[in-house]
Amino acid sequence: SGLAVTSSSTRSLGLSWQAGPGRTQRYRLLLWQHPYSTHLSGNTAIQYTLKNLMPGRKYNITMVTESGGLQNSTSIEAQTVPAAVSNITLDDRNSTSLLLSWQQPEGDLDTLIITVFTSDTRVWETHLLPNATQVNINNLTPGTSYKITMMSSIQGLSNQSEITLTMVPEAVSELALSPSSDGGLLLSWSAPHGFWDGYRFFLFDGTQQLVNTTVNREAVNFTIPGTSVTPGRLYKGLLRVERGELYAEQACEGSSAPAPVLDLHIRHADETSLSAMWSHPSGSRDSYFLIIRHGNMSMDTREVQANMRECTFNVLTPGRHYTITVVSRSRMQNSSASVEGQTGVYLSKQIYTYLSTAGVDSLQVLWEKPPGDVESYMITLLQNRSVSKFLINIFVPASVTEITTSNGGRSDALQVSWRPAAGAVDSYMVRLQDGSRTVHTLAVSHSSTPECSFSSLVAGRLYSVVIVTRSGSLENSTTLQARTRKSLHCALGVFVCNISKKTCGYLKKNCFKSITFQKSIVVHNECVFTSLKPGRLYTVIVETWSGDYVSTVSTDGRTFPAAVGNLSVVNAGMDDLTVTWSPAPGDVDHYEVLHCSLTTLKFFLRSHLAVRCAVTSLSLTSVPSAVRKLQLIPAFTETLGGLIASWAPAPGDIDMYIVSLYTETDLIDSRSVQKHVSSREFVDLTPGQLYIVTVRSESGKLTNNSTARSPARVTALQADNGHTTHSLTVSWERPVGVFDSYRLQLLDQDSSVLINRTVAMESRSEQLENLTSGKWYKVRVVTLSGGVPSLEATAEGQTRPAAVSNLTVVSANMSSLSFSWRPSDGHVDMYDLSLYRVLENNRQEAAEDRPEVGVVCFKILPPRRGLIITHYILCRTQMMPAPVSFLEVQSSGHTDRLTVSWHHGEGGRSSYQVFFYDSNEASLSDQTMAADRNSHTFSGLVPGRLYRAKVITHSGELINSAVALGRTSPDPPSYLSVKQGPTNDTILLSWAGPAHGDYSNFSLQWAPPDQLTVTPVHMTEAIVNGMFPGRLYNFSLVTVSGGTDGSMAWSQPIQHSVRTSRCFGVFIALH
Repeated sequence: SGLAVTSSSTRSLGLSWQAGPGRTQRYRLLLWQHPYSTHLSGNTAIQYTLKNLMPGRKYNITMVTESGGLQNSTSIEAQTVPAAVSNITLDDRNSTSLLLSWQQPEGDLDTLIITVFTSDTRVWETHLLPNATQVNINNLTPGTSYKITMMSSIQGLSNQSEITLTMVPEAVSELALSPSSDGGLLLSWSAPHGFWDGYRFFLFDGTQQLVNTTVNREAVNFTIPGTSVTPGRLYKGLLRVERGELYAEQACEGSSAPAPVLDLHIRHADETSLSAMWSHPSGSRDSYFLIIRHGNMSMDTREVQANMRECTFNVLTPGRHYTITVVSRSRMQNSSASVEGQTGVYLSKQIYTYLSTAGVDSLQVLWEKPPGDVESYMITLLQNRSVSKFLINIFVPASVTEITTSNGGRSDALQVSWRPAAGAVDSYMVRLQDGSRTVHTLAVSHSSTPECSFSSLVAGRLYSVVIVTRSGSLENSTTLQARTRKSLHCALGVFVCNISKKTCGYLKKNCFKSITFQKSIVVHNECVFTSLKPGRLYTVIVETWSGDYVSTVSTDGRTFPAAVGNLSVVNAGMDDLTVTWSPAPGDVDHYEVLHCSLTTLKFFLRSHLAVRCAVTSLSLTSVPSAVRKLQLIPAFTETLGGLIASWAPAPGDIDMYIVSLYTETDLIDSRSVQKHVSSREFVDLTPGQLYIVTVRSESGKLTNNSTARSPARVTALQADNGHTTHSLTVSWERPVGVFDSYRLQLLDQDSSVLINRTVAMESRSEQLENLTSGKWYKVRVVTLSGGVPSLEATAEGQTRPAAVSNLTVVSANMSSLSFSWRPSDGHVDMYDLSLYRVLENNRQEAAEDRPEVGVVCFKILPPRRGLIITHYILCRTQMMPAPVSFLEVQSSGHTDRLTVSWHHGEGGRSSYQVFFYDSNEASLSDQTMAADRNSHTFSGLVPGRLYRAKVITHSGELINSAVALGRTSPDPPSYLSVKQGPTNDTILLSWAGPAHGDYSNFSLQWAPPDQLTVTPVHMTEAIVNGMFPGRLYNFSLVTVSGGTDGSMAWSQPIQHSVRTSRCFGVFIALH
């Protein structure tokens, strides 16, 4: 009794029990599974641990108590802890997403829950199928460290693995490398998103690294000093964002500013040309660009190559000052240097000069002005060897200064005055221009008062006033702009009067062609006008009297507009307000609503009149908006009895939300949540029960509601092919509670939706047609209630694959058969091809599709999933016989015969046929032998000759063959003789070849095996050197036949013995 589970792990279950009353012989513990196992224990045991179990599996454990022939039992159910995933691998990672894979845990489980944490806060979670082995996680923060847990869950039991990793930091943006003010480079960028430790900057000149340094994480720019770079050079900058050992890089290119030219000077100048010369600066440049100016006017430009050091400008004005600027160009960067120069003037001999008498003591000199600019003349008078010189300077007149303009209160006139120009001036020319058109021109003598006036002008127009100073033929000008007074319509003004004069001020209002005067005579410098209309335009005219003379000045102004009255709201909706007010007294141009964000607001209404306004305000609150996208979904799995209500925040200002959960009759729970919260979880609910959630938005005393329902999901979902190749029948059980309809989706193996349809609530099944044969599909069904989906139910099904057609034997040889067929329609994972051997007496049975002996069964194409075999397609063929093996042709030392031998090949055969050929491929013999024979001897052959044997294996009409070469042994040499050589250690060997037969060479050997030297004289003679005195040698000579084709044969040897003498000149030949 008391059988209970005391411990549970992935591979074991700990059990304990108590002995029942009475006598017990033994306990028998039964673990029911496939295959089941039995564990026996003694009668004193009260606990036991079941090992080597499957993780996550539910077991039925039975304890049997036995005594004599009687027994009793009790049973419990227990489940092992599911196995955790293993070998978690980071397959891919960037700044915002990562791809994880793992090894599928062994055993049973319901779901895999992947959760992402940062600083103990859950930021992402998903539920995967048990066979999932990878997950892609997106929308992460660059550079952030995350802890990822993978929980294996089944029936409330769980086990988890975890991994901690850091995201790759994001690269900087807007990276730019530009020249700095000190001649260096400035690197600037915009900081990346997320987290990072700092920066590391690299600077490259081509492939050479110049800079490698760290940069503070708060920096957004970095300066490379000019001493570290070459002017005008292109550089590549690379900025690395670092986060631990991870980094992201961004690169850009930029060039330093080229250095300006050195030693720029005028090398040559004449009347019409200037030549500038310079030295090359350090660094590199693309070209030089030259500009010659006179004053602010560009006269000419030139572009020369980077290796040029001089440039000449021609066709210039004689005697004129010029500025030459040399710009160094390198890509988009420039630097410049300037030099001033002056062209020469023509010599006086080139000028026509006239000398005439001008009285008794004077002479008059007249000359023609040379071309170009002249600053002065030098006149030299020669008289009786005395020299008198006179310097006449020619100067451009100065321009006028302190120009003032006024309209004198008139709209059709302008008065202009100025300070006379310094130096000698002949006259002034004053031009009044309207755009490019000259309206008036007035000449003013240098002795007259420096002022003038223009009349008959257009009111409110902008004019240009040009004052030209003249001195002889030389001129200088100054320009400014002035505007005439606008026409008076309505005005209010303040005024100024002289306290020592009698002053009269009056107010003039022009409206609807009537004139009203309010007049005040004052002796002070101010006065006040009252009882005016708000927002109205007035004109104030101030007259200053002195005796009978009077002067007048006027100005205009507007009174401040009045505010509106009775500002109120007559209708307040969720996203609109109706506001009314009474018109403001006085003159008003328009009204302007300043602030109207339809949340809790302060409403401003501004009365506008010209540039003045009056503001009225009203505080009010609009009705809060209801939350959006409210849905009620199951939490994790239905077995937990939980629901999650989630919503999108309501637009506008909200104080809080009240979240309430109902059944159709009762309130289950109601809580207030803060306005930044967008979800609420309810637990300990009844699975399958219909619940209603209401989220009420509260703003002050105003509220707004949104409601959603959560239906239960379907059960017993199945997808059956019904033995068809192109359809699936989907069936399910109706869920509990209230719902509107079902949404059914058919997905392929890539999770692409193929069919998406809505099914009426009365349906219990749905037929899906026109599918691909042999393909796996996934069916997903959710229950809908008011647009809110339930937890989805899924099932998988496979259509039946189609059979192949036209199965044919293409070719057959001794070890292989080639088949071909027309592929079956639809999807096929593999073909299962079975091959049977058909015996002669079973041919009829094989034709009736009853194979007797299976020879081989193999699969074609790698399998991916389960396979459904529809039926067998059979065909019959005969294999080619195997050739004989180890075929040999041997002489066994005989000179006139060869024996052909072999081993039988695998498989069956009917007979052998042996062909024998000589070296000229002439057939010598043809022998047919029984299938059990394995040798045959051919005699009467020539010694030393090469022969070829061919053995053909017959099996019915099919044959196979094998070929081998063999050579008969040659005859030995006819004789061997020995003669004394020129020295005591040298002998001469002579011999003769065999009398008949074929041979190729001879082979000489001796004993003992001393290091002798054999020198062939010709084919039948050889000299042997290096023999030891007094030693007995035995020489053996054999005939050799063949060698190049690998089939060599040797004859029987002939021998000759020789002993050398210890004394010089003594030789003994022994036979």
